[in-house]
Amino acid sequence: MIDRASIRQSPEEAALSRGDRHRSPLVWDDPLLDHPGLRQRIRRASDQIRGQHLQIAPIFQQLQVTVASGSLRDSQTLAFRLQGAIQAHFLLEQEIVFPLVLATCPNLSDDLTGLLEDHGVLDSSFRKSVDLIVAAARRSATQALDEFVSRFRTHENREEAVLALAVGDRLE
Repeated sequence: MIDRASIRQSPEEAALSRGDRHRSPLVWDDPLLDHPGLRQRIRRASDQIRGQHLQIAPIFQQLQVTVASGSLRDSQTLAFRLQGAIQAHFLLEQEIVFPLVLATCPNLSDDLTGLLEDHGVLDSSFRKSVDLIVAAARRSATQALDEFVSRFRTHENREEAVLALAVGDRLE
């Protein structure tokens, strides 16, 4: 796991500094790391992450509609379901996928650190949304949830770009 204590940049500085990182060379030139099995393992993990993103998206949409309609019980049920799915998703990334990518592509360390920072911010943001849903603060919950979904989608796109680099896929 990436050592969070070594992070010296603010989240804003980290986000700004990652701008051109996706053009950095990969480590696949190293014969010890250029192993088809490692690439395949990262590719499978990347596909699993992408699949989870696709599974989570409709729950977001359903929750947004349910919160906006004012159905408190359904909103709370969906919010807790989504919270569990997000926590499981982050755990998979933090404990399995990111360490594997870091071990094989150390040049992506800053990108992975940024994604880990995002997890903390996203978790906090979603908890705020859940608290507002539980409190039946529909208007505030809708706004907080919309902001969370936007941040999460941005994070997903960055994450998928980093994983594509890790498996050597070309980004268009």
